[in-house]
Amino acid sequence: MIVLYSPIYHNSPGTQFRINLLQKSLHLAGYRTKLITGRESEFKYIYHLIGSRLLCKEITWKILGRVIAKSLKVQGFDTAILFTDVCASAIPYLRKQYNIILSVENLTPEYENYDLRSSKNFYDIFVKFAREASAVISPSYILSRKMEALGLKTITVPIGSEHYVSLRYALKRACSPLTILHVGPLYHKKQIEILEYLSRNYRLIVHDFGKLSRKLKNPKIAKYREPTPEDALYITKQADVGLILEYKRTPTLSKFYYFTSLLQPIIAEGKGEWRREAEVLGIRLYPLDLLDDIAENYCKYIKESEESRKRLYIPQVHKPLIRLLSRLNSQ
Repeated sequence: MIVLYSPIYHNSPGTQFRINLLQKSLHLAGYRTKLITGRESEFKYIYHLIGSRLLCKEITWKILGRVIAKSLKVQGFDTAILFTDVCASAIPYLRKQYNIILSVENLTPEYENYDLRSSKNFYDIFVKFAREASAVISPSYILSRKMEALGLKTITVPIGSEHYVSLRYALKRACSPLTILHVGPLYHKKQIEILEYLSRNYRLIVHDFGKLSRKLKNPKIAKYREPTPEDALYITKQADVGLILEYKRTPTLSKFYYFTSLLQPIIAEGKGEWRREAEVLGIRLYPLDLLDDIAENYCKYIKESEESRKRLYIPQVHKPLIRLLSRLNSQ
């Protein structure tokens, strides 16, 4: 059996989406899995509010590692996949008994904007702990290159896509005017400004998530909130287009794969390495000023989305992880 451990599963729809897809692929490959989640409110406090102080000290990693290792005291598993870089803290306490795969979703100093000194301290500790893993994986080709620059050999295992809607369903959507879907947290005032602007001419469906979600009070904007991205499909699949408004330093986005699973052309606004990652994956990102052209030539854009989806289907896209597990089990 394979245990998947995440300290932020319920508080991160993107992490939920990734782990859920990996679990499905593992089940298809014949593996049994068990998901274990951490004490998320405590982790969130340490990570976001005081992490730049505490996570740059090795003693903090040792304490966190013992807590995480204690959470994994279950019977009958031989491999654990630990999600997030900070979970490397548990590797020294688990590696003698189990195969440990560390899945790094983001590098904390970049994501939380640490200063240079804090970043160096974090990376020195992180690499020391991560080197003891049986293997290190990441969902992003760009992130994998960064990890290798730190001295950690990393296997890229993309997030992946599913067949949430058929091509026939997507082509029958009523797209006049377009219905635009925004998923993920609302944390930046520019997101709110753009969503309010778009609501003048288009229908919007917005994930009611993030500290600024309450700022959206426009009755033309439909809000939803479900426990997982899959639970929200009843409303999200109705949208014609996916919208990315991203201003954080992040190497990849689960939104790429969610919109692709829904066969929704992706409109993107913002800067970041996620744009280069989309190019590597062969996912087209369109500017806001192409919305009217998408409405007029919807069939063309949907067929382009279908080509992207074919390349990213699970379980094929997760074969690097399946091969890794097979090798670890044979040792």
